[in-house]
Amino acid sequence: MLIIPTAVFTQSYNITWTPSWRPSIGYTITATFNWHVSFFGHTPPSDLKNKFYIKDPQGNIRASKELPVTESGSTSLSVKTDYAGYWIAEMHIYHYSNGWKESVWTSKKYVNSKIHVETTPSGARVHITDLGVEGTSPCTLPSTPGDHWVQITKSGYRPWTEKIYIPPTGKTLHVTLEEQEPPEFYDLTVKTIPSGAKIYLSGVKGYKISPCTFENLIKGWYTIIARKTGYEEARQHVFLDRDKTVTITLTPITYTLTVKTNPPHCTVTIVETGESKDSGENGAVFKLNYGTYHIRVVKEGYNEVTTTVELNKDKVVTIDLTQQPPEIGISYGYTVIMALSVLALFGLIVATRWL
Repeated sequence: MLIIPTAVFTQSYNITWTPSWRPSIGYTITATFNWHVSFFGHTPPSDLKNKFYIKDPQGNIRASKELPVTESGSTSLSVKTDYAGYWIAEMHIYHYSNGWKESVWTSKKYVNSKIHVETTPSGARVHITDLGVEGTSPCTLPSTPGDHWVQITKSGYRPWTEKIYIPPTGKTLHVTLEEQEPPEFYDLTVKTIPSGAKIYLSGVKGYKISPCTFENLIKGWYTIIARKTGYEEARQHVFLDRDKTVTITLTPITYTLTVKTNPPHCTVTIVETGESKDSGENGAVFKLNYGTYHIRVVKEGYNEVTTTVELNKDKVVTIDLTQQPPEIGISYGYTVIMALSVLALFGLIVATRWL
């Protein structure tokens, strides 16, 4: 029996990049190509060549090489980058499989754009805010192509912020910073009617109780917020360019107090305001500010009732009255008097007879 060995077809390809991290334009990148294929004893034609390329993000060939066809090998290409985007390494390797076949293997490497920033004076902090990269001028910072916010700050100079388009080929930016006037500081006093409100000031942590003073505030706009239980929140904007005193009048919150009585149709009086109403069948309705009130309820034939209500929301209260005891009538009293008179007269007669 004749045994014919079976050929095992193997091939492997690999492309590695140097540097391994993401560089910016201006860096030289190197692609290293490695391959291993099978010829199965066949000799490749002399006109076949393995080909190697590096292409820029626009598809242009920037480096290339041709080598004789071999079963295995390694080679490399290098190029200095000048355009942001994906650079492509590509190798065309021939192998034998029922004839000579070409395999294509690719790998890509992203290259950042960059922005070179110079400032007058130098030593400013340069920050590309949306990318989170920063440096000290003069400096070169990596960037993706497109619009980016660039912020430049230096003590004693006005901050500089602008949206800058950074092309794939990079950009150089020159900025002259303007000197900043020394900051001015002032005091702000806040009073409220009534006092005792919590005062919040924009840019200042926490709060103070009115009347109060915020000291050493830098010149500029501020928002004052005043809050007090039972009153609507008040806001006021103030531009501080000197020591100032601001007075804020708070508006009380109005609540509805409904007083129902048993029996109905009683006279209900709010002692603090002196306002009186008939409770009717559905109760007496009062519009009152936040606070504590005394309610007096009277009705003929019933005992007067006074109660206290803490008004911090709309409320409905029901007050029960008790009847007074009945008075002795005139006819009943007359009968009693007559009876007592008769008894007294009878006693007098008896006493006379005994005498």
